[in-house]
Amino acid sequence: MENKNIGKIRPYKNTEELIKHFNRLFKTKEIPAHAMPLIWVNHIYLGRVSLITSFSINSVTINGKEYGMNVLADCFTFLDGTECAIKIKKVVYRKKCPGREGN
Repeated sequence: MENKNIGKIRPYKNTEELIKHFNRLFKTKEIPAHAMPLIWVNHIYLGRVSLITSFSINSVTINGKEYGMNVLADCFTFLDGTECAIKIKKVVYRKKCPGREGN
């Protein structure tokens, strides 16, 4: 049985997940709630490097334009080339082991 999700990504659920993933990925300190993290992104198609200037619950503002998490995943990467999304982990399918009888 083959898993079709191997190597695929999914958008962040919200900006909280984005910030937590960014902190884990780049080993930055936890950012206090009153401070905004400095997250730079690269537009895949335009090659433009930009700063995320504001966060709402389900979107971010880049260059004065608001983007949802789907567009962020499809059109942007972090500056090191890492996708702005969560990688779907490989699912391992296991065969059931036959039960031991008579024990």
